[in-house]
Amino acid sequence: MKNITYTLLFLLTFMLVGCKSTPNYLTAEQLKSNYHKVMVFENSSDEIRPLYSIISQFYDPKFTRLMAKHQIEFVDSSRYFEVYEQLKAQEQDNLFDPNTGQKNSQLALKLRLIALSQVKEELQLDAFVQYGVKIRTAYFSTSGFDFDADWDGVSEPYLLDGAGAGDVLASIFIKESGSVAALSFYIEFVDQELNTLSVGRGGIELLAKYNGDKFVTKKVADVLDQAEQLATAFELAATILNGKSQ
Repeated sequence: MKNITYTLLFLLTFMLVGCKSTPNYLTAEQLKSNYHKVMVFENSSDEIRPLYSIISQFYDPKFTRLMAKHQIEFVDSSRYFEVYEQLKAQEQDNLFDPNTGQKNSQLALKLRLIALSQVKEELQLDAFVQYGVKIRTAYFSTSGFDFDADWDGVSEPYLLDGAGAGDVLASIFIKESGSVAALSFYIEFVDQELNTLSVGRGGIELLAKYNGDKFVTKKVADVLDQAEQLATAFELAATILNGKSQ
């Protein structure tokens, strides 16, 4: 789980597969009953990856305890990348166009899916799990004087201290709704073809707030320094296995 370069390769694979998500996600009970051994990838947004050590230090112990609580064995992703590199070496002449140097993304994706399928059989895995911090979109409405943005189970005011409702209504908010970037923690179970089996997310904090004139952005590192919000986000995402409290 510590190799950032390899994690990026897995992220690109997932992005290329994209929309092959299962419409009806598995419940917590279904996951715990049928998925007992998984391979784990730490998989955060590109912009956040330089802060990997902060994310890892906070979330890895919590993730390990969550897996142990539900008796799910997990292995790191090193074997997957060994297989992938072997397959890539065999197809080296076909991976890049000899004239343009352009990468054959379809072949690369095919090799990655083959590697996933191979290690799943070799290690007798039930699924793959990726987790990390992602940049998400929080939505808000200016109607009804509700100045909270909502995303991934949380709400947060999108006005900076000192900015009032009048500032909003007299500014760019002519429309009744909008969006702003936000940070979330997530845990996702996928199969060997990267179809989503189930996913849990928890919002951490907005990455920008409105000051009456414009949105003022925050540094991701500053947001990741908020231990209470990080912990709350984990608990929300962990409902993928813990189930939702009544």
